[in-house]
Order: sequence, then C-alpha cells, then structure tokens
Amino acid sequence: MWFSFILASLALAFSAEVETGKLQIVGISSEKIDAQNYWFRLEKWNLPNHLEVRFLDAKMNLLLREKVFLDPEKRFSRYEFDQIQTGETAEIRLEPNQVKFIFRDKERTREKTRSLDPEDAKVFLVPPMLSDFLPQHWEEAIKAGQLDVKIAIPDRLDFYSFRFTLLPRQPGQDFHWEFEARNFFVGLVAGKIIFVYDVDKKLKAIRGIRPPVKFKTKDGVLEDRRTNIELL
Repeated sequence: MWFSFILASLALAFSAEVETGKLQIVGISSEKIDAQNYWFRLEKWNLPNHLEVRFLDAKMNLLLREKVFLDPEKRFSRYEFDQIQTGETAEIRLEPNQVKFIFRDKERTREKTRSLDPEDAKVFLVPPMLSDFLPQHWEEAIKAGQLDVKIAIPDRLDFYSFRFTLLPRQPGQDFHWEFEARNFFVGLVAGKIIFVYDVDKKLKAIRGIRPPVKFKTKDGVLEDRRTNIELL
C-alpha cells in the first residue's frame, strides 16, 4: 500500500500567487471503474517554511496531507503525513547519520531508527521531493540514462533504492522515465511507474501509479487502485 507514496512526488504545471504561499495545481485523476467514477485532485503548495501536498475529492474535501520541511540548504529535514480517510499519521526525521521513523494507526504506534551513510543522505527523498529531484539532476540522468534515489516508505519504517530509467525515444519526443525498485521483491509490491516529461523538463503525466489516497467503492469500501495522473 505505502509504496504508493511515490506517486505524491509530482512536478508542477501551473502556479498562482496566494496570501500564504504559492499554490501549484498539479493534476487530476479521473477513472471509471465498475460503472463508478473515481476522481481526485492533487495540489502542491510552496509555503513559507515547508512544501505541502494535498489530495482532495470532487467536493474539495481534504483526503490527505503531506508536509516536507527543508534545512537552510534545501535538503530534507522532516516529513509529516496525515491520511484523513484512515486516521493514519507518520513522521520521518533526519538526524546525524540516521533516520527516525514514526507511524501511527488506530491500533498502535511503531517507531524505528535506521542508519544512513553520507552518500545515501545526498539522494534520500520523501515522495513530494521526487519531481524536483529529477529535473535538478537532468543532465546527469540523461548522460547515464538512469538516476538512483533512496525513497522513504513510512509504514515500512524504512527506505529503499529506486531507479529512474530513460526509455528509448526519438528526437523531439517526450521523455518517458520508468521508475522501479532496485530490489526484485520490493519491485513485486511497488510495480513500475512511468513519468512523462516534455522536452522542457515539465512533467505531463504519471502512469500506472497507486496513489496514497483511497478510492471509495459503491459499497463504501476504501480501496487501493492504480490510476493515471494528467497534469493541468
């Protein structure tokens, strides 16, 4: 389920200045499954002291919120997660040479500390940071045809190695980056995601993702489902 956090790291398509910061409207998912429409809106905000990702339903009710706090050098410092649909919350804190995980659901609180060496710290990300990381390392990724990162997964109380791989393309075509886990068994759970960027490094779509929000069936059951995100 929580490998779906990777979804939340999207790039920005449109921005407008507002009183509390910059609202960046990212995209819409609209699917028809079993004669029922599934819809959500994803927003990314640049606020004065943190980044914030919000998932909303068709009535603009808040379903989920993620916050990312950065240090003065714009590197990851702390992450907060609030899944309103399920009541689950999480926090990830970067400490000297280690990472602290806390995950809470309705039944219990789990905690774990993982060691983190300096090289891994350079590519340690939480999902809302992911869309910025690839464009920031674009030349390196294009030259190598790939880019490796470490992604923190809150309910697993751990982080994992993932890789962007550039798929074959013709000049002038969009860039399709396949994103998957380096570990075979993690990959079986996480699956593959395709990030589509245009020639100006603007994200256009994410395909085959399983978002951290839940889709409510006609029977009122909350389910995980794969879908596509189209950017506005």
